[in-house]
Amino acid sequence: MAKISESLIILNFIGIKFESLFKVLTDNGLTDFHTGIQRNVYRKLYNLGIDEETLASEKYKSFIKTESSEIFPLIHENISKGIIDLYSFKQEYDGYFNSNDNDDKELNAKILKFKAENKSRLNEIDWTEIKDLRNTILSHNLRDKKRNNAIAHNNMQKFVKLSLDYKKCLLYFTQMSILHHNLKNEFSTELKNAEKELLFGELEK
Repeated sequence: MAKISESLIILNFIGIKFESLFKVLTDNGLTDFHTGIQRNVYRKLYNLGIDEETLASEKYKSFIKTESSEIFPLIHENISKGIIDLYSFKQEYDGYFNSNDNDDKELNAKILKFKAENKSRLNEIDWTEIKDLRNTILSHNLRDKKRNNAIAHNNMQKFVKLSLDYKKCLLYFTQMSILHHNLKNEFSTELKNAEKELLFGELEK
């Protein structure tokens, strides 16, 4: 299998997870996580026919608060996985999805054009921050090798801050979801051929 075919499969696999996370964020958050999730629970109950006076009672306020607290860890977990996926996508996109790995001049030009047109989306993301969070907080043991394996205090603060920053998280995963969507459209034929080669090529062996 050609390197570009492998790269398209990997980028699409990661991109599907971006779409799923984007849906979680838009379904459960509005202005920020806490109030956004609570408003979403309130809205769902209201749509079921529970009137505003009942929803304003202490009993329902307590219920909404409890329901919201149960949803928040789910979003927190998704963001943690999302940060790892962001970094993985960037590594694959920069390291393997390249025009110099293929002899097809037309495909090379197509890749260069695509990267130029979508460069601004990648520039919206603080990749240094993503790398630091991925390496010290999410993929390893919360220790910073650059500081004699002391606890990664600064990165822990960065992680909490990013996890609670709904607008920033939404921006990051919106940009990557759009990039993935553009990739699927622009390289739809190449991706389909790569998937056929992966599935049926392996079956023929």
